[in-house]
Amino acid sequence: DVTYNTGRIFRVNTGITLTLKNLTLKDGVGTEKAGAIHVNGGALVAENVVFEGNEAMGVNQPAGGAVQIDKSTGLSFKHCVFKNNKAEKGGAVYIQDTQTASTEIRFEACSFVENDATARGAGALFFRLLAESNTINIINCTFSGNKSSGNGGTISIYNTPASTTCNIVNSTIVGNIGRSGGGSGAGILVGENDKGIMLRIQNSIIEGNALGATAANTAEDLTYFSTYEPSSSTLRVSNSFIGNVFVSGARTIAAECYEGDNHWNYMPRTYDPINMLSGVDNFDAALNVYKLKEGAMAIDFGNATYLQTLNITTDGLGATRTFANAKCSAGAVEYGAVNALPAINLSDAAKIYQHNGQLIVKTVESNEINLNLYSTNGQCVLQQSAVGTELNVSATQFKGIYIAKVTLKGKEFTQKVVIK
Repeated sequence: DVTYNTGRIFRVNTGITLTLKNLTLKDGVGTEKAGAIHVNGGALVAENVVFEGNEAMGVNQPAGGAVQIDKSTGLSFKHCVFKNNKAEKGGAVYIQDTQTASTEIRFEACSFVENDATARGAGALFFRLLAESNTINIINCTFSGNKSSGNGGTISIYNTPASTTCNIVNSTIVGNIGRSGGGSGAGILVGENDKGIMLRIQNSIIEGNALGATAANTAEDLTYFSTYEPSSSTLRVSNSFIGNVFVSGARTIAAECYEGDNHWNYMPRTYDPINMLSGVDNFDAALNVYKLKEGAMAIDFGNATYLQTLNITTDGLGATRTFANAKCSAGAVEYGAVNALPAINLSDAAKIYQHNGQLIVKTVESNEINLNLYSTNGQCVLQQSAVGTELNVSATQFKGIYIAKVTLKGKEFTQKVVIK
């Protein structure tokens, strides 16, 4: 883990690919750009990384609390958590450009929680792309509690070429706040200088996002503050819940933009969470996701094809989606799936502890011991087996809080472990 409160943690220049796995980047401070990582020409691959408490500071519109991209040849974030990061715009991530055309920007099974754009747009993700034909994929992601004092409470798309495609698939965007007035966007904002990108929203839940300077009072989940009227060439919504829709200039969204089943614009302008339809439960702060309640409308509401086309078979917690009858749950978390991250239930049958750089599992009786180690966002980072009363595995590559699941004689025992 890296805690670094005196400057930015990484800068990635042309010709460099930075690959990060299984770590936390915390309390980085960047001048004008990116508290944790500034990419200026290279590529970034992050898996199972927590970005927490990073901040971009300065007087010239500091951007990208955790990450700022000025130029890049490829970006991939998988099973990452962005939490409590802060900047004037792009509270978590600000992506200004890519180095080349036809580049993929990918966020898969990531959670964005309580990030803050303190003066301008997008508490979570700000896209301002210049290169042509880029593809943005946001898959199995969760957005909760992000705030913005400018346009776009959660995701802002601004001044981006029409050749850009943005796919939001099986994602949950709930409970985010825009602190500006009506038309500024609390959920997703397609901004006034956007050139007409193709936005596809599939199997997603976007509701319960609201505007208000001091308290949520105006529902606004999908906002077009653009100079054009959305049509099927710029917007396609499929098998999704979108609570309140606002289009500036008395424009409308054509019926041709809706494909398949949708619940659309069902929340009144005056915000009241009682009008939410999908059936999301309260936010799970331990897992950084919204699960679905029993009987929720979002269960089996999704079309499995949209995930299968992307070769995705799991949800935001790493649990397998069965795709029964070519269906899946809408949103980031599949209802009823066996989560990759087990619940904690301490037991005397096995003890799990760290000693001399080893993670040790000790059992009362001789057994086949199976150990799975999970990060706090549900990613399995280690599998190991042994026969006897003790299993030893090197823990030098792990630091932080994990959940260890031990299987003995078909029974599972789990315990939280802190690896130092």
